[in-house]
Amino acid sequence: MIGDRHRSRGVGKDQGEPMKLTTLTTGLALAVAGIALAFPSEGQAQKRIEQQNGPWKHRGAGVVFPDRVGQFERTSITEYTSNGRDGSVGYRLVNDDGTLILTAYLYPKVDGANCAEIFADAASHIAKNPGAQEERIWLSPSPDRARASAALSIRYAMPENYTGEGRPASLSDLYLYCPAKGDWLVKYRATWFGGTAENFPDPLDLMSAIDWRAAER
Repeated sequence: MIGDRHRSRGVGKDQGEPMKLTTLTTGLALAVAGIALAFPSEGQAQKRIEQQNGPWKHRGAGVVFPDRVGQFERTSITEYTSNGRDGSVGYRLVNDDGTLILTAYLYPKVDGANCAEIFADAASHIAKNPGAQEERIWLSPSPDRARASAALSIRYAMPENYTGEGRPASLSDLYLYCPAKGDWLVKYRATWFGGTAENFPDPLDLMSAIDWRAAER
């Protein structure tokens, strides 16, 4: 089973192809209903990288993550495998409306699973949390905004104390991009505390400031 981080390593032969919303919704319904998707996984070797300032380069793909983009401030760097091919970078945005916590994941593709299956499995883990309510599902641009309807997105409304005692209710987005070229998947979880759907900051303001070309070669 793929964990909330991702636990699968990629998409199959149809990766990068446009997906009809009805097909995606059906896949999510199956996953939420409890159909387990089994994918190979590597042994975990989670390591937090201590680097407060300056750009950080993903060891596998060569994508560079800045320490600040507009109001987004980098807060964490984590590698999940010893070779650094599976990693994530956390960012935080704070404004008058609330706090956005975003974790961007970059990890390798593998054979045997398509993009919709990986996305549905990840969404099912969120849906299983007590009180989680699906708000909407849609097709999103690629991380650089160059291609419309190129990625999968879903939003959940999460109850109070979901992430810890005293934490307010939140809206939480899951996003997955499976490029047709290259060997990598791009995913993020973006959770908006204290605000509303109307003032939810656009995570692509951060994602589009990152140069993803190294992950699509």
